[in-house]
Amino acid sequence: MAGNDTYLPHLDPNANNVRIFYLMELDEIFRDLIAHPTAVSMVQSLLGEEFLVSNFTANIARPGSGSMGLHSDLSLQCPDPWVGKWGLNVIWCLTDLYFENGATLYIPNSHKWTTRHDIPSDAESLLIPFQAKAGSIVCMEGRIWHTSGKNITKDQDRALLFGAYNAPFLRGQVNWAAGLSEKTKQGLSTQMRDWLGVDARANTGRVKGVNRVY
Repeated sequence: MAGNDTYLPHLDPNANNVRIFYLMELDEIFRDLIAHPTAVSMVQSLLGEEFLVSNFTANIARPGSGSMGLHSDLSLQCPDPWVGKWGLNVIWCLTDLYFENGATLYIPNSHKWTTRHDIPSDAESLLIPFQAKAGSIVCMEGRIWHTSGKNITKDQDRALLFGAYNAPFLRGQVNWAAGLSEKTKQGLSTQMRDWLGVDARANTGRVKGVNRVY
């Protein structure tokens, strides 16, 4: 898509795990979906009124796909200690989600780990799968440690959309000002431009209640 590789060797063990980036550049439906009222309400319930859209990608686990490395989204964005509710991943299930077709695996209560030293040596043995029906959403706090599962079915794809949001003081996974075309940016609403940080003022004035400038 748009010249971007759909297989990244540093993320996935084989090309049966297909990733599609910059969804909002591909079609208006994805720009509508990242701003869906249900998703936004879930984000604001955790992060507060102000937030930024960090990333929006598709991940299709085809039969034979392997598991990526164990990680938390927040650990990829900022150094430890991870002490706040600074991120939320809203996962849209385009297909059923279950262990055999490569469901996202997560470690319950791992959001309580504040440094890398808290991660047990047997962490991967603690993984369990999310289970959901097509059309559902799964919300995963940014400190939850997780990985993609292995698709061990013969003919069932597992297709998910990952909408990542974070606190307004964190740099997102994607620089939308560079990642979206001028045509797409011109069609964005004022609210969406704010959430994507595509204007020159970026996140100035978004962090409230911490300091006052006179």
